Amino acid sequence: MKPQMPPKHYADDTTTFGFAATTNLPYERNLDERDGDPESMTCYDFVSTNTSVGYSGELLATRSDAFGMKLFHQNRGNGSASQTAVGGDECCFLDTASTLAEIGAGFYLRGWVLGTGGNFSSVLSSDPLRLAITPTGSHKGELNPTDILEIDEAGEVLRGSSRPSFEYMLHLAIIRARGAGAVLHTHSIWATILSGRGAPQRGLTIEGYEMLKGLEGVSDHRHREWIPILPNSQDMVRLGATVETMLDENPDVHGFLLERHGLYTWGPTLSIARRHVEIIEFLLEVVGHTAG
Repeated sequence: MKPQMPPKHYADDTTTFGFAATTNLPYERNLDERDGDPESMTCYDFVSTNTSVGYSGELLATRSDAFGMKLFHQNRGNGSASQTAVGGDECCFLDTASTLAEIGAGFYLRGWVLGTGGNFSSVLSSDPLRLAITPTGSHKGELNPTDILEIDEAGEVLRGSSRPSFEYMLHLAIIRARGAGAVLHTHSIWATILSGRGAPQRGLTIEGYEMLKGLEGVSDHRHREWIPILPNSQDMVRLGATVETMLDENPDVHGFLLERHGLYTWGPTLSIARRHVEIIEFLLEVVGHTAG
């Protein structure tokens, strides 16, 4: 995935950092002058000089050495500092956790994940399958990166102190059926209304809107998008099987609705999955306002 920077609180006012995608040479830039795009970099693209960035109560420092850029935990105490290297897996988990928290805050402001509604996941590795996923019962507008869990393909928690919603089974079903790199689930007002209204037809069609071109692989506003609607259920094993069957039968869909529940969509990356949420939620609102 394309990572975000860690949470935006810093060790001091003089903290500087830079981005160097192809070199090990230190590169320094004032925070207020930075023009690097975190969306376009990997966690090993970060390099700095005398830099420390706050993350979840610990200080993180980066340095460049002969073997490339590495991320280090830096623990200060009694005037001394000790460093332990953070591996690539740890680095990418922190990046993913930060992005999921950011997505939650943004979706909450749009009214798409009020209360404890919604859940998000991102694939950390495919073999073995590992997911970063939001915890059950959490307010998505108030997520911290430290709230994010890591689970395996059986739903066992490998990192974190909570547990995921049982809807993790739906995330796994989508990942298996689509090879998705991220799955996002929202509980917007219009997804709830239209999923109930369209349930007798088992779906709804949206066509003729320019915004459809925001969906992966769509290049023409005349595209006809079918959004299946599945009956809601608390039996996640059965519902997961239903989701996989539906996706096998509808290879071109970009999302689906659970009746009087909400939207599921996905993408090869978190960035694309987030874009799909924005596009589909926009279109659902348009349809909701204009349907006769």
